[in-house]
Amino acid sequence: MRITRIPKQRVGDIVYQMLRQGILDQTFRPGDRLELEELAQKLDVSVTPVKDAVNRLATEGLVDVRARSGTFVSRISVEDLAETLEIRCALETHAAVRAAELATDTDISRLRDLFEKMSKSIHDNQERVQHEEWNRRFHQIIVEVGGNRKLIDLYNSLNAHITMARVHYASEAWRGRLPQETVEHSRILECLRRRDGIGAAQALREHIQSAAQSLVSDVRRAGDSE
Repeated sequence: MRITRIPKQRVGDIVYQMLRQGILDQTFRPGDRLELEELAQKLDVSVTPVKDAVNRLATEGLVDVRARSGTFVSRISVEDLAETLEIRCALETHAAVRAAELATDTDISRLRDLFEKMSKSIHDNQERVQHEEWNRRFHQIIVEVGGNRKLIDLYNSLNAHITMARVHYASEAWRGRLPQETVEHSRILECLRRRDGIGAAQALREHIQSAAQSLVSDVRRAGDSE
């Protein structure tokens, strides 16, 4: 991420988005210390919006603010990740039942377009990051179509932590999961197309649990190697 000067309007939101993206795209890695005054100078803002952004990131669990020690990008524990994935599964499968009922033809078309993009081969890390973004958007649409605003907000707060784990800890094992992931996404899409909410929820549950098992293993392996 290239850090540049930013306009004065909406400074707090822009700083928050830039720091958040920096954590998710590996500009800042787990355990890195964030020097708030240095960041403020680079962004050409006062330290206040940087502190406000850090507080928002701390609420999401992306940074760890330690009294008298500083601010650090959060490390992800196996236990926290497993619990987060469990809650995400419950939220998303609940949303899927309503999504099957409420999804428009346009919604289904958007999901199909993303599915087709995700089905393409991946050759390098840049394409993997793009694949992750399409995957995130595919699941996000299902949750949004479900229409429960409180559920959407909670889901979004959890998803940042999961995305961080995927970006920073995913091993090469993800390549072996791609064919199965494509089959799982196809089942989810077909159930939603047929307005089968129970089937969509079950397909999502199996998909999320399979992906969760793989991601938790990656984080555990990374922890063992440190």
